[in-house]
Amino acid sequence: MSVWNSIPSPIYWWNQFPPGLRLISKIRLLASLGAGGVIYLTPLVFNKIQLSATQIGTGLAYAALIGTFSRLFTGVLLDKGANSGLMLKCSACLAITADYQFLNAENFHSYALGQVLVGAAAGLYWPAIEIAVPSSCKNFPSSKGFALVRSADALGTSFGALLGSFMALIGAIRITYLVDIICMLMLITLLVRKPLKISNFSSEKTLKISETLPKRITNRIRLRWLFKLIPILIISFFATA
Repeated sequence: MSVWNSIPSPIYWWNQFPPGLRLISKIRLLASLGAGGVIYLTPLVFNKIQLSATQIGTGLAYAALIGTFSRLFTGVLLDKGANSGLMLKCSACLAITADYQFLNAENFHSYALGQVLVGAAAGLYWPAIEIAVPSSCKNFPSSKGFALVRSADALGTSFGALLGSFMALIGAIRITYLVDIICMLMLITLLVRKPLKISNFSSEKTLKISETLPKRITNRIRLRWLFKLIPILIISFFATA
């Protein structure tokens, strides 16, 4: 009985996190719920219309390539003080456009365009949502914040893939895209009702460095983060490959 009493209630457990972090967790749950079906079941959808494995793989490569460049572009904008909430809304709009494209796609070209839109949406989404986590933690440990949002990702992806599998079972697999559209509309509504309040400190820090140090030393400091990230980049490259 004492062990049972020591377990905190779900409401207390949830309220221990800062409001901004709870908002981000809801956003990531919605995003991964819709994406769980789209990402994992799209190859099955287009296999049914006789696209070859090469064509399906090529479309996935397009999404990854566009996603890489759009992530870099989004990162630059965020460093210059762009609003994370606006990036997330744009990402949701691109995802809705991609879902509509997939709903009506009947050949490789329309499928490839849908994958390009998915890649662009992901490229806007991930940098904006990731930088929002530590910015929303304030005095709360960021490790616990990332654990919370990653749990939301895993939960949403699991249920999204499970729901998509059920749709495939009943022969209505393309309803998966309608589910994602609904999730994206809910995400936009959530951001409109509760805007993200993110303090971007990167641009201010860079400005102070530029004002006090020579240009050559400033550039060296700016590149230092890249050298520290090389081991992580190598692991990520091999893991995703």
